[in-house]
Amino acid sequence: MPVPAERGLPLDNALARGLAAAGELGLSAHFTPLLDADPGSWQCSLHCTGVQMPAADGLGRGDRETARVGALFEALENYLSGLDGLRNRQVRLREAHEVATGPLAADPLVARLAEGPARELGCMRYQALDGSDDVDVPVFLTIPEYGGAQGEPARLTIEDFYDYSTTGARVEASGWAAGSYAAEALVHAVNETVERDALAQLVAEQLISDHARALRVVDPASLPDDLADLLITAADRSGRSVHLIDMTSDLDVPAFYAFQAPEPGCRPVAAGSAAALSSRVAASRALTELIQFQSTATGRQLPDFSGRLPDAAEVGFVATCAPATPRQHLDHLVDLLHSKGFTPYAREQYSTRNLAVVNVFVPGLDRSTDYRRLRVSRRRAQAPTG
Repeated sequence: MPVPAERGLPLDNALARGLAAAGELGLSAHFTPLLDADPGSWQCSLHCTGVQMPAADGLGRGDRETARVGALFEALENYLSGLDGLRNRQVRLREAHEVATGPLAADPLVARLAEGPARELGCMRYQALDGSDDVDVPVFLTIPEYGGAQGEPARLTIEDFYDYSTTGARVEASGWAAGSYAAEALVHAVNETVERDALAQLVAEQLISDHARALRVVDPASLPDDLADLLITAADRSGRSVHLIDMTSDLDVPAFYAFQAPEPGCRPVAAGSAAALSSRVAASRALTELIQFQSTATGRQLPDFSGRLPDAAEVGFVATCAPATPRQHLDHLVDLLHSKGFTPYAREQYSTRNLAVVNVFVPGLDRSTDYRRLRVSRRRAQAPTG
């Protein structure tokens, strides 16, 4: 499959820029094939000179070039997106109750701050991508370790004495992405935010709701040849059936969940998910992520849709068009979210001529992938009664 238009540079240029960015940070990149095939899986480890332990790792999937570029940029993202990439001068103290009742009030975790202490907490300024006013987003919602023991030194530096144990939230980092430049990174960050929310809605609807609609499974016969080949490859390598679930939510951005049926009596061990304006790109990424999952060890607990498969509705694959450039992708995604009542906010964590690391926060979208803690789906909650 050709390089998606949401990537702005050819893969060789992107690789060169990523390696240059690593060098500017005093890091060297080491690549290891976890599955040297097509599609395969590669790992990139970033090392500081003279230090044996890696400073950060990243995984990539697809053909060799795509996987290596993906692994490198994920490693750079992981290196810069946590506390180590946080600059204290970016953090400002804001009164928690004012934040709770401000522009971010549509987000359940933000609204919950109104029930906590009337004290200041650390926030960072985010730019509204739709042109509306900028906002202050609590740091712990995008860098979860900030509110825990690891973040205490950073909090003390700016005199943030808020009691984060009162938030009652097990927050997961999401909406982070790295790219060769800002627009490219922002597209990937928005896509991840939409993907997380779509998966949350799928799980809430299928595994929590008492009146779930039928699971939507794509008919393999309707897939383009390249996607059909990926589906067959994933099944052949695992020896288990693989199902491509259409989890496109009420946001109307194509999203898919590739589900590998587990052994009888066992939990699922491999899955993949993705969202993109191009349904072909989204499906491909979900399937290649599943294949990546097959070659990497993880303790992540996956939702089990096995019980929903017998009553699943088989749907045809529908190809969708996508814009030609990352900037056009971003504008389309922002307009689409705005039309659904959601405002995407963004912040550049790190930016040079070779690399941009960004975070996107969309109040009201679910950022959790822990199906044990999900509320009912947005569709189900908004469905008319009677």
